[in-house]
Parts: sequence; structure tokens; C-alpha cells
Amino acid sequence: MLVDINLLPKRPKKNYSSIILYTLLSGITIIIIGCGTMMFWTNAQTVERVEEHVNQQKKINAVLQSKLQGGVEEQRANELQDMIHQLKQNSISISNVMSKILELVPSNSSLDAFQFHEQQIDLTLTSPTNEQAVDFFLQLKSVKTFAEVSIHTINYVETEDHYVTNYTVHLQSTQGKEDE
Repeated sequence: MLVDINLLPKRPKKNYSSIILYTLLSGITIIIIGCGTMMFWTNAQTVERVEEHVNQQKKINAVLQSKLQGGVEEQRANELQDMIHQLKQNSISISNVMSKILELVPSNSSLDAFQFHEQQIDLTLTSPTNEQAVDFFLQLKSVKTFAEVSIHTINYVETEDHYVTNYTVHLQSTQGKEDE
């Protein structure tokens, strides 16, 4: 029988497993890099769209804010006009009050001080007799513009032989007239 003897060295079997493994790993790496690049690009576009939307909202908010501030400014202006109108209605002309008081000053007497504070007037009268001071007080009380009249002091100054009287006059507000 014939024996088959092969003297050629045996060829090693090709190892395809390492090639398959490297190819598979390279493919996975390429896929991961591709997905990462795609996600980065998609996120960049999303961020860009969101920034555009935010800028548009800021512009809209600025327009609405300016309209709202215009409304607030108009309200403030109207409130100020109303307050000025009320003050004009409620205020009594100080020149009219002063002329009324000067008309009532007795003869031989003088009005030395006149101080006006909101709805109150402080007067100082110099008169030769205390009867004239009381008469001036009674005449002030008879004026309808004055809500209340009071005498604080009547002092006799011996060296100059006259009386110095201090009065406080409270004016009526027009609101008080409307309520009555």
C-alpha cells in the first residue's frame, strides 16, 4: 500500500476571527462617531432655533412693555390731573380770605402777623382795647368761609398801652360743604 507522505510543511489555517473582530470594532467605532456627529449637528440646530425664538420673544416683550408703560404713564398723568382739579376745587382763594380779614380789622387796630398753613390761618392783631379784640373775634366767627375761629391769647402790653391778640382760623373745605 501506498502511503501518501507529504513533505511540504503544513500551511497554517488562516485565522479569520481577529480580522472579523477588528472589522466589527472599526464599524462600531465609525457608527458611534457618525451618531455623535449627527447628534452634535442636530443639537446645534435646535439651540439656534431656540435662540431665534428667545430673541423674537424678547422683541415682543419689549413692544408689550413699552405699550404697558405708556398706559401706566397715561394713568399717572390722569391721576395728577384729577388731583390738581380736586385741589383747585377744594382750595379757597387766599387773596379773598385775606381781603375778608382786612375788611374786618377794627379801626385803630393793625394786623401784625398772618400765617397760612393748609386749612388754617394764624393771626396776630394789635388793638387799643380788648373789646376791639373780642369784636374782631366775633366778626371772624360770623364769616361762613371760616369753619372755626379761636382766640389763643390776649396780652396787654403796658409800655405801649395796647393789646396783642393771637387768633387761629380754620377754613372750611369744599368737601365739608358738599357733605352738609
